[in-house]
Amino acid sequence: MAAPSEVALTADESGQLWNICMWDINTGTTITTYKGGMSRSRTLDLIGQDYLISASKKEPVLQIWSSSKTDPFNLKMITPGKVTCLAVCPDGMYCVAGIEDKLNIWQISTGRLLAAYSFHYQPIACIKFTDDGSYFISAGEDGLVLVWDLSQ
Repeated sequence: MAAPSEVALTADESGQLWNICMWDINTGTTITTYKGGMSRSRTLDLIGQDYLISASKKEPVLQIWSSSKTDPFNLKMITPGKVTCLAVCPDGMYCVAGIEDKLNIWQISTGRLLAAYSFHYQPIACIKFTDDGSYFISAGEDGLVLVWDLSQ
């Protein structure tokens, strides 16, 4: 059987059956599940095609899994607070996470925190990268929508 060309990823906040599930969108069948913890909504993303990342619902932790079940890679990274949302740039080099009203930017390959900005007045609700990865947008519960140049 050929590998599916497109999949859907879902996270289960209750964590009863799995944390993350990969589905074949053509057949609706489960391809694989990832267990361990509960992912917060708006925090599931891909790092390239090789890894998945999400934030814990209850703890200040980012969890990274290999997207291949043959590789048992699973890493936990402590964050300065509970992550409310996150996004990974299209090239997989940077991860931007909202922690309350602050934006935190990590270099994924090293895990190094590169910057932390506080321009929102209330918790950040959504982060999205442009297709080319040069900009990202943050939206907060304060009603602000900010556009950021990643190179700066």
